[in-house]
Amino acid sequence: GVGLLFEKLPLSLEALEFEVNGSDGLSDAGLSAVAQKLPIGLKTLILNFEKNDSIGDEGLGALGRQLPETLTTFRIRSELPAQVSDSGLSALVGHLPQQLRTLELRFSGRMNSFQPRPLITDVGVSAIAEKLPSKLQILLLDGSDCMVGNAGMAALGKGLPGSLHTLNLYFSRCCAAKDDEDSGSECGGDGAGE
Repeated sequence: GVGLLFEKLPLSLEALEFEVNGSDGLSDAGLSAVAQKLPIGLKTLILNFEKNDSIGDEGLGALGRQLPETLTTFRIRSELPAQVSDSGLSALVGHLPQQLRTLELRFSGRMNSFQPRPLITDVGVSAIAEKLPSKLQILLLDGSDCMVGNAGMAALGKGLPGSLHTLNLYFSRCCAAKDDEDSGSECGGDGAGE
């Protein structure tokens, strides 16, 4: 199915929006296969994985390694219970193209009895901050139900490029980051993630 479609994508393709709804649509292996077939001249990539618990760190890592250098807009949305953790975020952003102007990462959902604690912590946000391209102009991060506190916010503040003109942060239902620098995070634990 999906692999066959991506094998036939024209090399001249500059924009691709791909949405998969539900767990049966795409797995880590499928995302890895899709990533290998991305056209090298792609400028816009929008991926939407709604209600998909089959995509996790392995698939995001494979995608990150295959992002075309020509990419200027990259948007990915995955509603948990996808198995996305700090490791997956680090792998995804580890190879962001330097030409990237717009980056939107939305990993949201609700904690439940099977996943009693957030998988995205200060560590994941710090990894994003370290890898932001110098020409980035728009950054949107949505980490609802995460464990991001002062350390993550401080790292993000230090990592923002001077070219940035739009910043949208959504960290609802996350642990609280306090206003004063000496108070630390109220996240509990060490924020190390998995």
